[in-house]
Amino acid sequence: MKSVLERLTDLSEQGRFCFHGSAEHIGGFIKPHQAHGPREHEQHRAVYASTDYRVALAHATVRLTGTRSSFATNWNGDFSRLIIDGYGVSFQEGYVYVLDKNLFVPSGSDCGLEYIATETVRPIDGYILVQKEDLLKAPDIQLEIKDPPLR
Repeated sequence: MKSVLERLTDLSEQGRFCFHGSAEHIGGFIKPHQAHGPREHEQHRAVYASTDYRVALAHATVRLTGTRSSFATNWNGDFSRLIIDGYGVSFQEGYVYVLDKNLFVPSGSDCGLEYIATETVRPIDGYILVQKEDLLKAPDIQLEIKDPPLR
């Protein structure tokens, strides 16, 4: 049986899928939600997904632990290394959903790996259960996690 990373890599290499990570088990369809990011491409009412499964792994496994917690995924200069930064977070199991890329359009992000769907989408074949270890074993992941700032 293939490992989680082998399955995600195989799917990614096909070029036909987007990946959506969630802490919650989503039964049935994934509905658009209003995003509130600071940049224009982060403000759509949409289902957000990425053609890079590492982003979905991060969103599936990273949890905020308090009201002063924060987390974001960023990229190095050539978009090859995923940087997960934040403070006051923990890691738990989560879910990666495989979605049909044809249902999505590019979000306008600088990296070109983020896609959006403004309509409800149905995952292909349910979900893939992922753990912190899957995130840490994924290639070119850089963690920059700190304790929450003191007030």
